[in-house]
Amino acid sequence: MAKKPQVLILGDSHTQAVKMGCDALGISSAHVWIGGLHWNDNVISLGGPHGIQAQYRPRMTTQVEQAVEALDVTDLTDPGVPVIGSFGFHLGRLSIGMIVQRQHFANEDGFEFKHNADAVFSQGYAEDYVEEKRGQILQIADAIAKNTSLTMIKQPLAKKANAPVVEGLAEIITKRLEANGTRVFSEPTVVVDPETNLVRPEFLAEDGGHGNEEYGRILISKMIEDGFLNV
Repeated sequence: MAKKPQVLILGDSHTQAVKMGCDALGISSAHVWIGGLHWNDNVISLGGPHGIQAQYRPRMTTQVEQAVEALDVTDLTDPGVPVIGSFGFHLGRLSIGMIVQRQHFANEDGFEFKHNADAVFSQGYAEDYVEEKRGQILQIADAIAKNTSLTMIKQPLAKKANAPVVEGLAEIITKRLEANGTRVFSEPTVVVDPETNLVRPEFLAEDGGHGNEEYGRILISKMIEDGFLNV
């Protein structure tokens, strides 16, 4: 008989490293994931027979069904175990949508164009933009956090492209999640190059954009050490 999962892993392709990290540490898990493109398209939402539904995405629908069976629950937003999530950020897609903001950075006054002080996006505009593009899937996090411990993993920053605005949008999403009970966990400093603030190449998968097994192992170990995960 299969061991009942000790944790639910839910999100996009960045959860692959989380899953590998749990496996390496002997932590059993239920894993429900689909690429960030599908989360980005707002086809995943609260609802359906198991609390979370994915319209016209049969692979994820099957995973949801398998997860509730493995966890012996009916609603995936109340799984009875801690949840590690990687959804809601999807920052590459999100940042591109703000058009000229590729050269903007975030501060307390909003998004400012680096080369033109007159070109400004207000903080309010940026927050409304995030809510419009990510509100539906952030509601999934809100629902889970009401029932169990949910820790959202920030995607690893592996490339400099659009980094300033990516960081600004990440800050808005982080505050939005934390205000509704979700904890947000960044990668341990040991995997980050202090000179570039990017994840070290030895902790990246072959595609250069996702964490590898060792990244996942260090991530999960640090989560346990810092009290973000109790298993």
